[in-house]
Amino acid sequence: MYISKESAKTAWGHLPIQARNNLAYKQIAKGLIEKNDGVITPIQSNGHFDLHEFQHTDLAKKFTIIDTL
Repeated sequence: MYISKESAKTAWGHLPIQARNNLAYKQIAKGLIEKNDGVITPIQSNGHFDLHEFQHTDLAKKFTIIDTL
């Protein structure tokens, strides 16, 4: 996950072409993550962070696709 659309697009641009072609999902979604959704790692300098979802978390209900890569 990335903190912003711009960070996600920058990271996408750094992936090798073959890696981009192998990814099933090429969309950017926007949503709000709350404390009860899971454990979030610290945000890296490139805007990336991981979310380790709790069992009950359903991110599909919290996110909307806003762009494609």
